[in-house]
Amino acid sequence: MPLLSEQLLHRWAKARVFVTGAAGFIGSHLSERLAQLGADLTLVDDYSSAPLPPGQLVAGQRVLNMRVGGSDLARLMNTDAPEVIFHLAANAYASESVVDPVRDMTANLIGTFGLLETLRSVRFSGVLVFASSAAVYGEPQHLPLTEENLTSPISPYGVSKLGAEKYISVYASLYGIAAVCIRLFSTYGPRQRKQVIYDLLTKVRNGESPVLLCGNGTQIRDLVYVSDVVEGMLVAACSGLRDGSVYNLCSGVGISIRRLAEEVLRILDSRASIEFNGVSRCGDPDRLIGSPTKLTALGFVPQVSLNDGLCRTVDWFVRANVAWGPRAQVPLC
Repeated sequence: MPLLSEQLLHRWAKARVFVTGAAGFIGSHLSERLAQLGADLTLVDDYSSAPLPPGQLVAGQRVLNMRVGGSDLARLMNTDAPEVIFHLAANAYASESVVDPVRDMTANLIGTFGLLETLRSVRFSGVLVFASSAAVYGEPQHLPLTEENLTSPISPYGVSKLGAEKYISVYASLYGIAAVCIRLFSTYGPRQRKQVIYDLLTKVRNGESPVLLCGNGTQIRDLVYVSDVVEGMLVAACSGLRDGSVYNLCSGVGISIRRLAEEVLRILDSRASIEFNGVSRCGDPDRLIGSPTKLTALGFVPQVSLNDGLCRTVDWFVRANVAWGPRAQVPLC
């Protein structure tokens, strides 16, 4: 059953929409959903870290290989201005920002600033939807996290996302650029080729036992399946306050990494054991659970349970890895 109301579903039919980072994990799912709803899409990506090549993006849509803040985008928008821009082009992982903070700042903060300057120069009259992150909160003192919580990032990634949010808020106020910021919590699902679920599946596929994971297993995450993230972004684009306001996109439910790993092994019917190395990745908080109240007030309700989402993710991984062997017969739950 679609989450969007009939009114919101109709909103996207033939709407001119740009998606930056369209070849990425979330961007590719968002692009597919918008195409399904009948949007007139322009898909933008520089393919520096995208899992999908141009030929595997949504068929029949315009696909552009370009930088977000470049002059080519400004020229395009002068002739074919979109009604909505979903801005997902970025470095997407806190751990990578610790290793290469310059690349992270360039992609996340400078890239977003360049886009804002482009929008200002062409007098953009649509709405910008920015994919921010729960990393802006840092290590929380109280849970669940609301949008009013203190923002104190502990990674370059969190700083770059928070800085981008602040620029967006100022550009909304000074230059009238309508914008909404979405703080994404731990998104997971098919095509995500990093993070704990993918790492665990890869190690089980490779026959490792025990499966060694980072940390001590007590870390808590608020997991949201990628199709729910897409629907939440569409709801926010239609109904969110357009003054640069921020919205948590989360489930409101936390799960420990140990419990998450046990659930994945259960779905796989794997007898592998789990061990933790006791070393947490730099820049990753121990606990993240958000409050979705502000976004649910607009009509967003997650539709995919954790069990169903994990089953779909496992099914994708098994089908994508034909070398798995007999486990290719693992059914979708």
